[in-house]
Amino acid sequence: ASLTEANQMHMVVYVYMMNDIEGLDPRTEYALQGLQQNLPEFWLFRRTYFFNWLYFRVMQAAGPTGGGYFSHLVDSYETEAWDRLTHVLTRLNDNCEYHRVEFRMVIFPFLHDLGPDYPFKKAHAKLVEFCKSEGIPVLDLEPILEPHIAEALKVNAYDAHPNERAHKLAADAIETHLLKDVFLEE
Repeated sequence: ASLTEANQMHMVVYVYMMNDIEGLDPRTEYALQGLQQNLPEFWLFRRTYFFNWLYFRVMQAAGPTGGGYFSHLVDSYETEAWDRLTHVLTRLNDNCEYHRVEFRMVIFPFLHDLGPDYPFKKAHAKLVEFCKSEGIPVLDLEPILEPHIAEALKVNAYDAHPNERAHKLAADAIETHLLKDVFLEE
């Protein structure tokens, strides 16, 4: 039996984060390496969570490498990195089709810049258009989460990861829009 038959996998839902393109663009890789290479030398900064956290916040804000990360990410959607990304997504979709596994995609926005001037709006539209052209069911969470930005969707002011409210909104939208055929009322 194949791997999919043994596990009875019927669907893959890829939750795409807007920084998933970073490994396909050497500029964002360089920006990340700059932060990782500047590890603290002083033992207190290495071994104490608070001081380590503070050290990297200062490095991120002051350093030339950390500061360019998001601008490089926005640009990545207009460079060869975009071509690499579409190639990877096409291969993933083709592989799923070959194994008779349905492939669907959710696009999760960055929450720290969400709003009317969100710099990744064009990239979201480009991803949605690509998915539609490939026949990949897609749900973009940006227009779903954007009206809720005043509800504090981030973990905190220093951690822009989605909190439980953002995850609840995302889960409801995924169930209602992307997986409505899976969760049919009985």
